Amino acid sequence: MKANIGDKITLGSYPQAKYTTEGAPIQWTVLDVQDGKALLISDQILESVRFNEKYADTTWETSILRKWMNGEFLEKAFTDAERESIVSVKVETPDNDFRGTKGGNATEDKVFALSKEELEKYFPDAASRRAPATPHCAEAGIYTYDETGYSIWWLRSPGYRQFAFSRVNTGGTLSDMIYDDIKAHRGARPAMWVKVD
Repeated sequence: MKANIGDKITLGSYPQAKYTTEGAPIQWTVLDVQDGKALLISDQILESVRFNEKYADTTWETSILRKWMNGEFLEKAFTDAERESIVSVKVETPDNDFRGTKGGNATEDKVFALSKEELEKYFPDAASRRAPATPHCAEAGIYTYDETGYSIWWLRSPGYRQFAFSRVNTGGTLSDMIYDDIKAHRGARPAMWVKVD
């Protein structure tokens, strides 16, 4: 597979329509290319997922979101051959120095949420960060701003307290003043490095 920054790539499949569990092809955008691999992010928010247990201090390492991305999503969305093309990488999550919260230990992941720093590098303005959720997510209860059709997606960076995490709002702005709740109103926009020619 060849890839250049800005390319659209179809890889894997995941339920995206309402009232079905049948997978549909996932479209990704290439954010970066280096050393024979490309960084991809899904064009849509693919699932309503909680980040952590309500009010429970956590980090990306111990989060529900990481477990889902590298467990259920990785197994469900890709064939064995496709999983072989996904590169396992060291994922580091910087501390939130302004808030005094910790990013936690580095992890080894195939799929991950972007950090605040990666968001600012690859999506320099609010308009570029906005993302729609799939109808499947809407059915699951993800919050969508009706006037634009955009939803909220998680970053892996810590928020204003250790139980809170950063997110991209419907307008593309960044917020770290949010804690999780019982129902998953916010979504997962997976990112990953894949082998390219």
